[in-house]
Amino acid sequence: IEYYEDDPYNVDESDIFFFYRLANLPQFSDTGYVYNMQNHYREIKYDLDERLITPLIDSGYVCGFPSLYNVYVLFVNNKLVNKASCDTLPKRYEDFLRCMRSLKTQGIAPIGCSESDVRILFDMILGMCIGSETMTSIFKGQRTWDNDGVVRAADIFLNMVSDGLIHQSSVNLSHDEVLQNFINGEYAVFVGSTKDICELTDETKHPGFSDSLYYSFFPGVDPEAEYRTGVVAEPMFILSVPESSDKKELASEYASELSHMISDLGYFGKLGIPVWYFEENGRTVPEIQDLIRKDFIFEAHDFSMSCFALMDWEELDTYSSCVDQLLRGSLTSDEFVEKLYTDIG
Repeated sequence: IEYYEDDPYNVDESDIFFFYRLANLPQFSDTGYVYNMQNHYREIKYDLDERLITPLIDSGYVCGFPSLYNVYVLFVNNKLVNKASCDTLPKRYEDFLRCMRSLKTQGIAPIGCSESDVRILFDMILGMCIGSETMTSIFKGQRTWDNDGVVRAADIFLNMVSDGLIHQSSVNLSHDEVLQNFINGEYAVFVGSTKDICELTDETKHPGFSDSLYYSFFPGVDPEAEYRTGVVAEPMFILSVPESSDKKELASEYASELSHMISDLGYFGKLGIPVWYFEENGRTVPEIQDLIRKDFIFEAHDFSMSCFALMDWEELDTYSSCVDQLLRGSLTSDEFVEKLYTDIG
């Protein structure tokens, strides 16, 4: 088994390889580099969540089997949010703003967001403004950035920045530093993902903290669908088979078995949301992890892939830079869209 990192020649002698980014899929299907595992997928499709494997199907190719999904959420310290007379984070944007502003007037930092997660916060807002289909098309380069919904997302983001809702010192810190500050009660809300659950629910290191821990997706911004839930996520540890393998069918079977095993062990190891259906067999996960899984799979109305999953590296760097400039006040909403349109398309 080899790791694919944008260079197909480094795995030509393997029977199975793994990768993380869906941005590789067009190259795989267009060149025929990856074996189409469609036949094997037909045999196992009822053992996994079909919606979670659909993004791995490109131009009729089943390019791989994902194991887990990393789901981005807003983690909430309900003890702090309660001080704004909210039981937890509101699901309507206007109510969310009132709650965050109330916290700020009481000297409580509303949102902690690390430098690397600013673009994920913008992804959340963008997904709610333009929907998953349009967002996916833009990230893939199939539509341009010249879109009124992108301007609206930038306006919302800028308003949050100007209102001081995003703690300014947090955006200069690493993800792990902001995570620890959140646990220490420095922010009411933390921009994180299911990868953080293991640390957040560690009772040995942070006794009692999980009692006040909850989560939310970014609140609905459309007045006509205020309670609509949008989700940003990305697949993890995708197993695939190169066309060059002389044991393609057997390798496909092994790839799916490995994917199933990683999905099961990873979920109960608090590493992500499982793609495959599972049996508990006496095993448990933290309640918040189970709630996110059910919300993500059964309740979410929209499901968008993150910029990291879909954009090529150069375009991702440009997008991240533009979001950072928006955060720092170097770009207006219109300038943000114009720059993305000029630099990416």
